[in-house]
Amino acid sequence: MEHLRQDVEITRAEFSHVPKGLKVIEYRAVNGNETDGNILFARTDGRGGIPSLSKARNYAGHPFTVKAKSGSDIYYVARVKVTGPIRGTLKDCRFWYQQGSQQYQQQLHCSTIIRLGPPIKYED
Repeated sequence: MEHLRQDVEITRAEFSHVPKGLKVIEYRAVNGNETDGNILFARTDGRGGIPSLSKARNYAGHPFTVKAKSGSDIYYVARVKVTGPIRGTLKDCRFWYQQGSQQYQQQLHCSTIIRLGPPIKYED
C-alpha cells in the first residue's frame, strides 16, 4: 500500500462522452479558493454575482499536485456550446495522472444532463 502514501500529479481531464448537439469549447482547471468554491453553472461574463471563470487562473495544461491522503481545491470545468438538439448525456470523466514514476489514465463515472428550454433571463 505504498502508493497510498505518494502524492498524485494530475496532468489532464476531459469528458469521455460528449453527445451530439454539444461541443466542448475548452476545459479549465480552477482553484475553488479563487472562485468562491465549486461553481457548477456560471456565465462566461462574470455577471450575476458569480466570479468570471475566464479570469481565474487556469491550471489546465499545467500539472498540479494532490498531496497523499488529502484533497485538492483545484477542479475542472468545461465550457460547452449547444450546436443542435442534444442527443444524450455529457458523461464519463477521464483523468490522466502520475504517481511516482508511473503514469495512469482512469475513467470515472460522472454525468451532466443538459436539456434545451426557454432562454434564461438574468437579473442585472
